[in-house]
Amino acid sequence: MRIVVARYEKDADSPDSVTDLSTVDVNAVSAMLGVPAAELTDVYPLEKPHRSELQRLTGVGLDLDHYEYFLEVLAD
Repeated sequence: MRIVVARYEKDADSPDSVTDLSTVDVNAVSAMLGVPAAELTDVYPLEKPHRSELQRLTGVGLDLDHYEYFLEVLAD
């Protein structure tokens, strides 16, 4: 499983940035999202409640005023 955060300009169809989070513990990501690790198989919007935990886990900051962010779980 590969985990990435895709950043989109608001109303854009393609991401302008993709950050690989595969080195982050999947259990920490699942706890942040409230989804069991075994069930992480989708695309999850990242919003204000996720901001501080994502920053703590990865160092990735979210500029929610200008962008939309999605955590994507990809098959290897």
